[in-house]
Amino acid sequence: MFEPLTQRLQRLSEDERAVSPVVGFVLIFALIMLVFTIYQADVVPAQNEEAEFKHSQTVEKQMSQLNDAMTAVSATGASRSRTIATGMQYPSRALAINPGPPAGSLRLGQKNTIGLREVSVDGSGYWDEADDGSGEPAFESKPVVYTVNYNNQQNDPRFTIRNGQLFRQYGGSEALSDGGQAGDPIPDKQIDLVLVDGDISRSGQSTSVTTSEVSSSAGYLTATTHGDTVLTFPTTLTQSEAQSTFNGKSYATLEGYNSRSDKPNTIDVTLTSGEQFRFRITKVSLGSDGNAPAHEVVPTEDTIAPDTPTATLNATVNESVSFSVLVRDKYGNPVPGVEVEANNGTNVVPDSTTTDDDGEATFSYTPTASANRTVNITAGEVTSTYDTASYDVTVEEGEETVSTDNSSVVKTGCAASGNASLIVENTYSHPVEVSISTRSGSPFTLPPDSKTTYTVGGGAMSYQITNNTDLIASGNLDCSG
Repeated sequence: MFEPLTQRLQRLSEDERAVSPVVGFVLIFALIMLVFTIYQADVVPAQNEEAEFKHSQTVEKQMSQLNDAMTAVSATGASRSRTIATGMQYPSRALAINPGPPAGSLRLGQKNTIGLREVSVDGSGYWDEADDGSGEPAFESKPVVYTVNYNNQQNDPRFTIRNGQLFRQYGGSEALSDGGQAGDPIPDKQIDLVLVDGDISRSGQSTSVTTSEVSSSAGYLTATTHGDTVLTFPTTLTQSEAQSTFNGKSYATLEGYNSRSDKPNTIDVTLTSGEQFRFRITKVSLGSDGNAPAHEVVPTEDTIAPDTPTATLNATVNESVSFSVLVRDKYGNPVPGVEVEANNGTNVVPDSTTTDDDGEATFSYTPTASANRTVNITAGEVTSTYDTASYDVTVEEGEETVSTDNSSVVKTGCAASGNASLIVENTYSHPVEVSISTRSGSPFTLPPDSKTTYTVGGGAMSYQITNNTDLIASGNLDCSG
């Protein structure tokens, strides 16, 4: 017997055996989606923010290592490489979705000018000027800047290497990476500047940066201030901090504080006249090679006047005397391998030579007459006006010891005035007689254990020394020519 269709539909509509499993599945699925949504919205960003923070700490440490490498290269000249994790990857997830990886960049910022004028350094006229002779600022440096765009941190970090220090910035003002205040720029009358040049603009997940020497030195120059010696350089100190740094210093005064919106603030510091300072200015290059050509030649001996590359030298006829010159770049550091020559080099050897690893070149001069002269040493590679160092040489006739019976000492020589000189030292226990052809009153009696110098004007004489009737020494001396 067939069931009517209307009754069958009514019976099916009243059957509730599958409702509970369907409702359960829907509720479980909804709970899973809710948990996933909460995980995606809250847990994933929190974990990624923690990963960003750890990445920023890694970069800060790597930037500190880069700063240390730059300082080392500035002193030794040996290139060094360091790796910076410019970008990062979030933790991998099976179900949740990460945003795109943050993009970081490492680059050099705008040039900053550092000025130093009115100082005397080893008789060099170059340091007394405000520029390098071509009208351009003498010293320029670029900051090394790292920036990144994180997806979760509210204030993206910025790390900057400037003046040999690492600064960090999280939205507000800069502060030293180690948490301290920017240090005294002239501690204990010492100035140490590491300048930076090059051409880098790197991004991606990781980049290697090579620091190369432009001008390096481990030694310091000594400068004497005169006039209005002014040092101008960028700073991150506030005006009150800068004023506090220089309060009470007898050798330096803060003269000006210049606020700028597009680049670091600068300060002008006047150094007290007549003070001596030790300073070192070096330069490194990031991402490219560089070099500092020869800029000046100076004597290695004390010069006759400030800002004058001329020294004095004493020499004796027919005796060799050595002297040296130093070739430096515009930063005051030695330049090896530069050819220098004696441009009026009669009796100077060699005619030309090259500077050694310390930037020095040594010559030897052997005068053949007692005439004074000036020896000039020139470096052809130097294109500035500071290409020549000079030595004013004072030449004297040497004394000649005459052989005796070892009981007296006789020396002859020519004075700078051209007069002939005879030195007799009597070591006998009884007098000796000294006869000089051109001197009145001859012969003379020289008492025992005594020493006398006889000078004859006109420059020529014959002499004779006798011990009783025995001849000790005799000879002729002509200093007239």
